[in-house]
Order: sequence, then structure tokens, then C-alpha cells
Amino acid sequence: MKLPIPATVALAAAALCAACTTVGPDYVTPPVAGDAPATYAERHAGSPLLAAPSSADAAALPADPWGALGGDALKALQQRARERNADIAGAALHLAQARTQRDYVASQAGPTLAFSGSAARQRQSQTDASTRLFQIFPPATQQEALDIIGTPYTLYQAGFDASWELDLWGRVRRSVEAAEADDAAAAALLADLRSSIDAEVARAWLDLAAARQQIDVLQRQQASAAELLALLQARQRHGLADASAALRQRGVADDLAARLPPLLEAEAGAWRRIELLCGDMPGSLAAQLGAPGGSTAAAPWPALALGLPSTLAARRPDIAAAAAQLHAATASVGIAVADLYPRVMLGAGYGSVSVGSSNFATGASQQWWFGAAVDLPLFDGGRRRAAVTQRELQMQQAAVAFRQTVVGAWHDVDAAVARYEAERRRNDELQRKLAASDEAVTLARVRYERGLSDETPLLETERTRLEAEREAIASHAQQGLALVAVYKALRVDGG
Repeated sequence: MKLPIPATVALAAAALCAACTTVGPDYVTPPVAGDAPATYAERHAGSPLLAAPSSADAAALPADPWGALGGDALKALQQRARERNADIAGAALHLAQARTQRDYVASQAGPTLAFSGSAARQRQSQTDASTRLFQIFPPATQQEALDIIGTPYTLYQAGFDASWELDLWGRVRRSVEAAEADDAAAAALLADLRSSIDAEVARAWLDLAAARQQIDVLQRQQASAAELLALLQARQRHGLADASAALRQRGVADDLAARLPPLLEAEAGAWRRIELLCGDMPGSLAAQLGAPGGSTAAAPWPALALGLPSTLAARRPDIAAAAAQLHAATASVGIAVADLYPRVMLGAGYGSVSVGSSNFATGASQQWWFGAAVDLPLFDGGRRRAAVTQRELQMQQAAVAFRQTVVGAWHDVDAAVARYEAERRRNDELQRKLAASDEAVTLARVRYERGLSDETPLLETERTRLEAEREAIASHAQQGLALVAVYKALRVDGG
């Protein structure tokens, strides 16, 4: 219900702005750390052997993690994905919409000023309901008045109108607060998506490099197997051995040949994933991806000094987004509570109305008004109270979602670190196995060169050594992928 307020009361209403309040709960940033541990191992699930090592035994994250992982080539692909990926483009548009909505809501805090003007040629009906008033005049006068009314005329109008809602209960302020929180959430989600896309590009990049390394080792294994097969066939032809050894070796060669197509498919699949993430058609990145490169076997992966999981989790934009969503839900409660109270609107207008242009904008044609109106809710069947309850429940739901996001972040980091540490320890053992295979090959070569054995033991040890190298390369690649998972869990920003 709207009630007009005298102009004198409008001045008093304006004075209320100095004493206006903001209803509803105030947002308090929830703690991310919770019961933060003193060391990382205290926040680790499973064997202590798989927890991140202490700072004294490990290196901090590099200043340029993705550059250290794949060099400028990887970073160029990540930048291309940031510029062309459809999901990132969609999130950026969502952020633009949130900022536009924030500006729209913020505009409600100030007064609204509008200008209107018109010029219309018109004729009034001589038989509408308003002409009944002329029945009180004598008949001759009635006709004269109706003739005047029926004469066409031009009406000129122009003027300004201003209105302003007194934000006595903070409805507009809470609306602006909620819109700004939505803007912050959209920005955090965009940053989170960019970080995830960086990690996915790096994962595909390492898969591509690992497939090519496996193909290289397999081709060397095939060459060694073919050489041993030729030797066994020669021994068979000269009657120095039966056919069984050559047949077994033929099976080994065939098995190695059967391993090649899956590796080629894995290489092509990683290639396509990179192009898809970059928003390119298949084959578009042949110049960047066609040549062999991106080797990950040059140096061992580092041990990581990560610090406290609470500190790590605080870096994640998905936690920032969940906090902003909780902030928006809290502000929405205040909006609903403010709707329980009356709204006071101040207004004023000034203009000129004239029949014909000769008197337009003269003193006689001028008109103005100012005053205030109040919109007072009396009865709505409990709709506004129900709206407050609904917003409070949504706030509680956002608080639960925030807590779950924080807990999930800790678990993400812990799981990624455990996987990385497990693969790092496995790779250490495989490197020792590879070193032992190197020594065995050296001894077999010395025996062969001194005439103490034929080529068969040497070729066998070389084949074993190549298999050990294949396992070590595969483990090294898996450790690289686990490192990408750590970076993804930490939401490492590629810039």
C-alpha cells in the first residue's frame, strides 16, 4: 500500500538517512585453516612415508612451475588454451555478466533523473464520459462547450522527473553487497577454470612426451629382438641349436610389434586432447606438436616442500569462490529482511504543458511538484517471512558447501602428494634396477669381447636392460603426471 506524504514530511524523511540501518546478518569471513596442524604429516591420511617431506629435505615449488615442467613450448600451449578454450570463454562471459549486474544494482543507490517531452496533434471526443459535466449548463452553452472540445489542437509537454528511494533498512546496500560477492565468485571460478585448463594441457603434454619415449624404447627393443632372432636362426641353420629358441624369440618379436599400435594411438590421443583444449581442429597444431619433443626424462622430479595444507588450500580460487557465494547468500538474507519494512520514496518533477506553442515554456505553462511516498506492507499471507526463511536456509547451505570445498581441497592436496611421493619412491627403485641392468650389460659385453661367451647372453642382457629402461621411463612419466596433479590441487597459476 502506498501512502502520499506531505512535502514537509519529505524533508524530515530525508533526515532519516543519517540514522538509517542495515538489517540482516553481517558476513564474517569463515576460517579456512580450521584446526590447522603444526606439520603437513599431521594432516596426512595413510602411511607417513607418502606425506610431503619436511622443508629441510625438499625444495619449494619453483617460481615458474609450468616452465620448469615443460619449458616455453608448454607455456605457449597453455596461453593458447587460455585465449581459445570455449569453457574459459564462457566463464569470462559469465564474469562480464556478473560485473554488469553489479553496476546495475549499484545504480539503485542514487537518485533517478528522467526527461520526457512530446508534441501531439489531438482531438477530444464530444461523447465520452467526461462530457456529462456539461449537462449542468444551459443547452446553448452545452453545444458551445462541446464545439470547443471537439476542435483539434496541438499539446506540447516537456519536463524532468527525479526519484530516490531512501535506503533506510539497507535493502539497496545489501543488494550491492550481494552483487559484488557474485562478481567475486565469478572471477574466482574463472581463475579456477584457467588453472584447471593449464593442468589439463600439461597432462596431455606429458602423455604425448611419454608415448613418444615409449615408442623410442620399443623400437630399440624391436631392433635388439630382431638381432637376437637372426642370431638364433643362424645357429639353427648351422645345427648348433634346435628351432625352439628361435620360435620363442619370434614370439617375443611379435609381442613387441603388437605393443606399437596402442602407443601410436596414445600419442595421437594426447595430441588431439591438446588441440581440443586449445579450441583447434584436429591437426591444426602439427607445427607445434608434430616434431618429437617435450622429453621429461632429462632430470629427476623434485621432492616438494609444500608447507601446511591450510596455507595451500587458502590459495585455491574454488575456496575463494565458495566464500564469495556464502557472502552473497548472507547479503541476500538482509535483502529479504529489509522487504519486511516500509519503503520511502522521494520524488520531484518540473515541466511545461501548453496547448499550442505560443505559451510553451512561459510562466503560465510551468508546473512542478515534490513530495514523498511510503510503501507499507500490511498483509501478504506470510510471503515475505517465508522469503526470509528461505534465504536463511540458502545461507546455511552455502556455509555447508564452503566447508565441504575446504575439506575437499585438503583431500585433493593430500591425495596428489601421496600419489607423487609413491611414484617418486617407485621410480627411485626402478632407477636402481636400471643401474644394475647397465652393469650386467657391461659385464656381458666384456665376456663377449674376451671370447668367454657368444652374443646370446649379451643380447639377452641388453633386452633386459631395455625393459628396465621402459619401466623407468613409464614411472618417470607417471611421476610427472602426479606432479601435474599436485599443481592442479594447489591451483598453480600459470600467469
